Amino acid sequence: RLRRELARKLTTGWPGIPGESRAADQPVAAFASASLDRLGRKVGKKGRRFRSLDDDDLHELRIATKKLRYAIEFFAGLFTSAKAQGREARSLQALRELQDRLGDVQDIAVAPALLVRALVPRAEWPALPPRKRLVERARETYGRALAVKPFWR
Repeated sequence: RLRRELARKLTTGWPGIPGESRAADQPVAAFASASLDRLGRKVGKKGRRFRSLDDDDLHELRIATKKLRYAIEFFAGLFTSAKAQGREARSLQALRELQDRLGDVQDIAVAPALLVRALVPRAEWPALPPRKRLVERARETYGRALAVKPFWR
């Protein structure tokens, strides 16, 4: 009986305080869709004017990308059509790649400070890839990630 009641609550929502809208009052799929939409908008907003973003902005975009990816992984089982599953797989692949590309940019942003802190002589520093090239690769990946249609709608 408890399992049936819990399943019903997850699909129809919990009663809330009269006059207040709460996440728990929504069916779980509606809550998931709204959450994924919100996180997707954050990724879109943080990536505007991509080429002019500084290292801190790109790191914030990476964090937003990670949150969206984890939310997609968490809620994916709610959307089971073949079409949704295909879009989900494309979304996750694009977001993983974007995280990796943004991670490359972050790595070269923090590398000099880490090398100084580790007392590595400047003459022994490894050659770091040009930031501009890494940012351009990340921007291209960002465009592909945004082009994937949401699977939760």
